[in-house]
Amino acid sequence: MKKVSGVLPYFIFITALTVFYAHFTFSYMRYFNIGLNNGTRIMDIYLVRAPIAMFFQIMTLLVFDKFVSRHNAQWRIWLNLIVLFGAVCIVFFGFSLYSNGITREGGFIRFLGYYFLELKPGQIPSG
Repeated sequence: MKKVSGVLPYFIFITALTVFYAHFTFSYMRYFNIGLNNGTRIMDIYLVRAPIAMFFQIMTLLVFDKFVSRHNAQWRIWLNLIVLFGAVCIVFFGFSLYSNGITREGGFIRFLGYYFLELKPGQIPSG
């Protein structure tokens, strides 16, 4: 039973982080007009990107947890959660480098304003 209770916080965090990743990625794809329409964006996220993000998180957790559990048991859960968040960021930036969309004025910084502060999307540059 101790093994299951030790895995539960990671499972909850991986699931929540993947849901956030899917929503963030969908907004990113919509903002930069990546994909044909919302249906293809959703299929791309749920059939390709989210499973890769979950797999990458689990593999990172398995490797990193072995290292952390030997050296620093006191901060083990927090360090693992930080590493999981970093793994999702790496997957997101890997896919964002791979995806081509409409270049918007202000780029990624303006997208963060659009996502977190609900600002209007940047204008498509002329020329």
